[in-house]
Amino acid sequence: ALQRESPGTAGIYCDFAMLHIRNGAWMRAALELKKGCRLYPGDYEMHSELARCLHRVGRLEEALEVLRSMKGDALGNPAVHVNMGNIHIRLGRSVGAIRAFRRALELKDEYIPALFNLATVYHQAGSLDFAEQYYRKILTLDSRHAWSMYNLALLYYESGDYATAVRMLKRCHDENPSFQQAMRNLRFINLARVCFPNEGPEEIKSRNEHAWWIGAASIGIVVIFSIVKGWF
Repeated sequence: ALQRESPGTAGIYCDFAMLHIRNGAWMRAALELKKGCRLYPGDYEMHSELARCLHRVGRLEEALEVLRSMKGDALGNPAVHVNMGNIHIRLGRSVGAIRAFRRALELKDEYIPALFNLATVYHQAGSLDFAEQYYRKILTLDSRHAWSMYNLALLYYESGDYATAVRMLKRCHDENPSFQQAMRNLRFINLARVCFPNEGPEEIKSRNEHAWWIGAASIGIVVIFSIVKGWF
């Protein structure tokens, strides 16, 4: 009834959508936001929320089109381009993702979500030099960035530099004691050293293969979603 009485109030559609989101009804939230977006094509926060809902229910191409439909000042927000890149990742389009993240960096060259996601795409593609470059840049901006240190440890491990990998993992844990991924892998490494004190780094590495692969699987799921108000 409230919607019928005040169909021209953008906030009503957002309020109804938030209620649906709190109840886990993402598609119903998207339907409410679509109504609002048709009436208020210039309300880009509403468009961002719609894209988030569509992304959540797997309607990726539709979410991408919503983001692409933004105009003017909205396209000057690097977060919009980061989320386009995130959708490209889910669609398996690495080139599209890289373009989107690079566009975000053109708008704000120290934007950590874009730097991190770009590093992640290169890391997954096996371009370890490029990935290291972006992880390292993040650490110049935020020296305690846990995921960058952790992924650098994995990168060094994959490159065969086991000693540097362990040092980076230890740094990650020292700077972020509650960061579970680093803590878990260090426990495996320390256990191996206690159980096999006469073995060198390469032998210990082989005994820790399972631990490191648990961590390596995480690379693909730490994509940072951010939009006008944050996709966290």
